[in-house]
Amino acid sequence: MFITSLLFGCKPPEMVRPHEQLMNEYRQGDSKYFEETLLPKIPNLIWDDGLATAAQELISNIRNPDAHLSVTMMQSATKRAGFPGQANYIKALTGGEFPWNAVTHLRRRQANVDFAYNKRLFADGRVLWVIGWADHLVDMDPVPLTIPLDGSFPIRIDDFEADQAILYIASPDQPVETIQLLPSAHRWLNGFHYPGEYAFEVVLQQQNGVETDNDIALLFSIFVDTPLPEIPIAKTYTEPAHPIEAEIELLNSVNLLRTQRGLHPLHSF
Repeated sequence: MFITSLLFGCKPPEMVRPHEQLMNEYRQGDSKYFEETLLPKIPNLIWDDGLATAAQELISNIRNPDAHLSVTMMQSATKRAGFPGQANYIKALTGGEFPWNAVTHLRRRQANVDFAYNKRLFADGRVLWVIGWADHLVDMDPVPLTIPLDGSFPIRIDDFEADQAILYIASPDQPVETIQLLPSAHRWLNGFHYPGEYAFEVVLQQQNGVETDNDIALLFSIFVDTPLPEIPIAKTYTEPAHPIEAEIELLNSVNLLRTQRGLHPLHSF
């Protein structure tokens, strides 16, 4: 009995698994940090899930923290996320702290600001931030991102502080169409008989004497029977040449430059 109890009491030694260090890690914006830290300092911010999706797509296509955000990348990410506004994006690289200097200007915006951010942690301790923001001038009911050929959908905006709201529609096959929108009234849109991207722009017009002030309140695209645009990947480096080939190429370039300057060429050894 004693031997049996010893056998059952002994356990095989547990192998300690090595710690796996991630090369990088994606993290969505922290809603608790946004509410407890950002809002008290910038109270006109409004968290927007569409901007958060766009920021996530942007940061996931950056292979190097020093890579730049191109206009094509930002436009494609905004369209894919379905954000209906003039989105602006800020890229910042810090040692971990939030880049306050990149968002302090948002306090001076007269309107509320749609806001979202995403961050990416690198193994060397650096943190890459992509922050998206846009002026929130008017509310709109959700609209589809894609519709089939000959489809239709309604558009409705809330009350606005302007004399009138004008909707501009740029289609792939027709001249720009102009439609006046009434506040809190649904307007059915149809006539999507040609595949492609249809661009929509809602402009608020305010008459000030002989001048008219125009503010772009909404800006979005709807894709009719066509795929969404892909986000280009930010290239970080070119494939290095073979060391011997690189040495020969460097020697030839130096000798060409020396010959042009009237000097004798160098010889490899």
